[in-house]
Amino acid sequence: MGIAADDWLRIAGREYLARFVPGGGSAVKVVVGKDADLELIDAGLHRLGQTSQLTTMRVDAATTRIHMIQNVFFAVAHGIDWTGLAQRWVEAKFAENGYQWPRPGAPVPLRDLAEHNNVAENLLLRAINDWLTRGIAREHEMAQDFRNAMVHLCLARLEPPDPLSSPPVLDWLNGTLRTIGALRDVPIGAKITRNNGRAMLRSLCHWLGLVGTPGVVVRLDLRHLSSPGPGPAGEPRYTPSAVLDAFEVLRQFIDDSHLFNGFFLVVLAADALVDGEPRRSILAYSALRQRLESDVRSLMHDNPLAPLVRLGPAVPGLALAGADMPYSGERVTIEALRAGVPPNGEATRRLGTDEHEIENTFVNGLKRVRDGGDGGEPVPGRLIAGEFGAGKSHLLGYLAEHALMHDFVVSKVTISKETPLFNPERVFAAAVRNATAGEMNDDIMRVVIERLLDRTEDLQKLEAEISPPESGFAPIFAALLHILPKNVVNAEDRAAIARFFGGARLGTPRVRAWLRGAGSIKLFDLGTFRAADLAQQRVLLAPLLFQAAGFAGWCLMFDELELIARYSSFQRGKSYAELARWLALDRAVAIPGTIALGAMTSDFKDEVFGRRLDQERIPPLLQARDLDQASRLAGIAMSTVERGMQELMRPDAARLGRSLDETRWLYEHSYGWKPPVSGIGEQRAGKPIREYVKSWITGWDIERLYGTRDTIDVQPIPTDYAENPDLEKPSGPADDEDEA
Repeated sequence: MGIAADDWLRIAGREYLARFVPGGGSAVKVVVGKDADLELIDAGLHRLGQTSQLTTMRVDAATTRIHMIQNVFFAVAHGIDWTGLAQRWVEAKFAENGYQWPRPGAPVPLRDLAEHNNVAENLLLRAINDWLTRGIAREHEMAQDFRNAMVHLCLARLEPPDPLSSPPVLDWLNGTLRTIGALRDVPIGAKITRNNGRAMLRSLCHWLGLVGTPGVVVRLDLRHLSSPGPGPAGEPRYTPSAVLDAFEVLRQFIDDSHLFNGFFLVVLAADALVDGEPRRSILAYSALRQRLESDVRSLMHDNPLAPLVRLGPAVPGLALAGADMPYSGERVTIEALRAGVPPNGEATRRLGTDEHEIENTFVNGLKRVRDGGDGGEPVPGRLIAGEFGAGKSHLLGYLAEHALMHDFVVSKVTISKETPLFNPERVFAAAVRNATAGEMNDDIMRVVIERLLDRTEDLQKLEAEISPPESGFAPIFAALLHILPKNVVNAEDRAAIARFFGGARLGTPRVRAWLRGAGSIKLFDLGTFRAADLAQQRVLLAPLLFQAAGFAGWCLMFDELELIARYSSFQRGKSYAELARWLALDRAVAIPGTIALGAMTSDFKDEVFGRRLDQERIPPLLQARDLDQASRLAGIAMSTVERGMQELMRPDAARLGRSLDETRWLYEHSYGWKPPVSGIGEQRAGKPIREYVKSWITGWDIERLYGTRDTIDVQPIPTDYAENPDLEKPSGPADDEDEA
């Protein structure tokens, strides 16, 4: 079977591009087919996007290294008229506030604007700065550096243009900036890298909405990934490891789609993506396969709304006419459930959980961390288990909402190619990158620095706490806390300090210069230190920073831990040891001020303990490499996996009935179409809740779009536990680790 290209375009236009995306909705779709059909899709999406006044652009893996998220942003950024958007925003604010812009579409010096509007220049500038503060600087859904960049571009519309030089801000946005120092006066503190690339793309989507562009359509051509050869210009060339990195970028887009405003990503791919050479298809990366492959499908009809659609000849019965589907919060939830991924926070809270024992224990743990109970004793983390689709990720998201309500910084870390559990620096970087506190879309360490500057007593107390040698922290950390409120550092310097706390490098000569300028050079003997020691100390310092900044603590959620099974024996051993540390399974290595949860599949232990005998083989393997502590910690973690994991309850009829009613309500309010009253569906032992929900939604999609009911077939996707050395290879150049 399959869906004709023209038919899918009509459905995409009606269901997504006409009203849903312009209203703020987002979705990710993968379209697989022959080259000729994909070119029709590409051209059709461009046309439909323009009809809906959406910004449209094409990103090709043959010319863009799409396995690094920042390169996807740069490719999109090259298609954006940044100065034109700034011009539009400024002119709109002038009109909104009763002022005239004498030359529409062109920059006008402030003096000429004041004269034209018969107002004092200083008063007009004050008004403009107020508009910029309220309209951009306080829009926290955009990252701070991005906000500063947009303010700079808007102010540039009030200055005579210099045609001989490109503004450094544009170079920064396009990825061509050589040194961040050129943007010191903006201020912008960091280049766009893997660490902040996704936040920048989210910021762009929000900015487009602010300037009156309702959204963006990105056509991402992945066909080149299936070829080991170079692109047309000699690069890029994708190794199997780089292919996995690209799949991880796509996986993150799918999981985070609800965080974007007005964003429609359509991936164009050949059949090889699904069933081609194993190391270059989604067969190699089960995390992506489980999100795309149709484990729940209609027997007689293809669902054009499925996450992955195969193109083919036209089929009769598809309703190509009908009303355009609007945006709604309920629709966002249905899109996530259709893809089998957890929805946004509000929907997660609404859907709730029946795992009340786990919930109550976790909430009590939050209170213990927040209140510093038990004499500051660490709160041991927990492992939850369930088969694929049992609702583990939903439960983590639901408990994360509890943590946010208790004023915790929350980091969800999905173990992946980009974030291997055996690499503590990568895990910490991911935890910082994914950290959230409220609705902010910014680096958590920069938020912490801003809050510490307003909490001088807490700042000084933390400095005193980590200054003595017996604290175990290198002197550079206390020195940086000492410097923060001093006049010797500017906004760019503070951004560099924030990045250092988050894992970037920072040259000691620069720190000594700051200390010298503050008259404090004799207070701190920076000495020398190993990067590995700093990495361990950053993990311990982070929750102390969060608490000093007024947060209750740090909550970490580790998902898809079963990927450990795909590592080599040695890296599995290191991963077990890291798991013991992050989950505070041994108080000697616990991280004060944190609470953590982990989720993995139920049959993980059968694979690694029953078949590979990890409990017998891993400890001596680590001891043979003089990793005695790691051996001990790995043993503790493996014992917890074997005997201490809590299995999720299997859904009973009552729970399934409530879920069916809730999903039906969401679907009706998404499409204005009332699903027929029907039963829960086939109940069988071991059937996870994901299969029920996807079956309901798929059945309703078919009936709404084809006008007929069909049998829904379920073919569970097995979890792949085979070792894969490509998963252990570094994820691209470490350009996010440049000196801060």
